[in-house]
Amino acid sequence: MSTASRALNCSNSVSEATRKRVMKVAEELNYRSGVERVKRGPNETCSLGAVFPGVGDGFYVEVLNGMIREANLNGVHLIVAFGHGPADEIRLIQEEMRKHNVDGLVVMNVDLPKRFVAWLKQYPMPVVIVDQPCAAKGISSVAMDNRSGAREAMKHLLVDHKYRDIWVLGGPEGTFDSIRRLHGCRLAFEDVGLVWDESCVYTGDFLESGGYQATYEKLMESNGDKPEAIFALNDYMALGAVACLMDMGLKVPEDVAVIGFDDIKLARVIDLTTVQVPASEMGSYAVQQLLNQVEGHANRDEDAVVLPTRLMVRKSCGCHHDDAGMLSMLACRDMDDCAVQM
Repeated sequence: MSTASRALNCSNSVSEATRKRVMKVAEELNYRSGVERVKRGPNETCSLGAVFPGVGDGFYVEVLNGMIREANLNGVHLIVAFGHGPADEIRLIQEEMRKHNVDGLVVMNVDLPKRFVAWLKQYPMPVVIVDQPCAAKGISSVAMDNRSGAREAMKHLLVDHKYRDIWVLGGPEGTFDSIRRLHGCRLAFEDVGLVWDESCVYTGDFLESGGYQATYEKLMESNGDKPEAIFALNDYMALGAVACLMDMGLKVPEDVAVIGFDDIKLARVIDLTTVQVPASEMGSYAVQQLLNQVEGHANRDEDAVVLPTRLMVRKSCGCHHDDAGMLSMLACRDMDDCAVQM
């Protein structure tokens, strides 16, 4: 049974054709890779598991806060584990979550490989995926409307400010969030009858350092010609862009407007116009979905929820700006420093 075990556990040593055959037989035999939950007694408290790729990103922290709050409201235990890629997350699910005898799982990952999703579909308990809509694949999910959020932000630059020379700082190529947000940008151009030019897009890494480097390189490539605006597809890259512009002697928003995406806490401190995402609500809704499945009120494949975003108009785009607007960025690069200055 070693080949079947490797296939069901997404081992790279098994060919895709073999994996499909094994998984088909596994479904017919109701084989569950040796992972079975011990039945809970009538007076025992429900336990839910959550597997995250890490907590370095403020977005993940907000999602987790929402989950904790909802779990507390419903009187259930929440077991949280942090992995480092799909292989480690599978190990955590098989070993740690099984050890804690959880009743359902929330998996937080924006770019799950298809094999991992297929493996989760076979898992013998309710599963909810956060930030990747995939109910069509047999798993409930809750995600944000990346496309509409980016579309609204780009239209704000195009329509309300009449900007035309706009640079876009994207995330890693092929990632779910970056693809959807870029699509929203393209739709905004089409909405106002303009031609979308892919050359305005820089493929970055969603890090502040990446935003700085991208802005610097594009300024050098353009021989110092600056854009009217920069739309960074997450706030960390927006912060890097602002820092670079200021280091180059340019003012935000007087010389270059900047918009981000996510509405992290620092964005509110420095008046960064950005797209607010429902991170905490996503965590809360994921727990609600999971409890509905655990209690038998819903099927695991019937719910694909996409929550709306909201454009937060502040000073960095050119709205309501004054001389004090973004200057604090020079002396304020993290929340601890900002808290002291405030």
